[in-house]
Amino acid sequence: AVEVKMNEIFHANITAEDAEIFSLGLQPLSEIHLGEVRGGNGLDATGNPSASWILAAVGFFVLLIACINFVNLSLGMALPRSREIGLRKVVGAQRAQVRYQFLGESFFITLIAFVVAILLADLFLPLFESLTHKSFVLWQRDNWLLGAVAALTLVFTAVLAGAYPASIVSAFNPVKSLKGKEKVSGTSLLSKTMIIVQFIIGVAFLTGT
Repeated sequence: AVEVKMNEIFHANITAEDAEIFSLGLQPLSEIHLGEVRGGNGLDATGNPSASWILAAVGFFVLLIACINFVNLSLGMALPRSREIGLRKVVGAQRAQVRYQFLGESFFITLIAFVVAILLADLFLPLFESLTHKSFVLWQRDNWLLGAVAALTLVFTAVLAGAYPASIVSAFNPVKSLKGKEKVSGTSLLSKTMIIVQFIIGVAFLTGT
């Protein structure tokens, strides 16, 4: 409505020839931030959508590598705890209870890592600002979307990193576990796939850098 009124006033005060060529337009600031500036008025967009998506993808793949490492470490640490798992099963623990225990441990470790990551990001933010010559705000109190994404990332990471080890460990045979004869198979297709994916991402990052 404002745009229509603006053009009525504008066209009423210029020549008929210019009115056929020129017109006024409005554009939301939200579009200008990461989009194209319409009208050719000499302004440039303040951001680059492609760069934002690339950085987001890099962050996701770094997180994926960390989750794969966590899975491999969890499986490696499962054998020393096999007697604990076997004893829990002997005294009546169900497979689901063992699975929830390891998922809970994964969530707790992820929560600690999340808090440490926020503190480190806040600590190094001034250095990052000096390198990029820009000003950033780590956290906005009224930005509920950012909080929701952070919470979902925390839960997603905990489940992604802990679900597979929890399912493997909860399937331990209690008799073999108490005897120390339980083994974690490292030749499974999923384990091989995770290692291959990890190396592919690492090589891609090195090549891209």
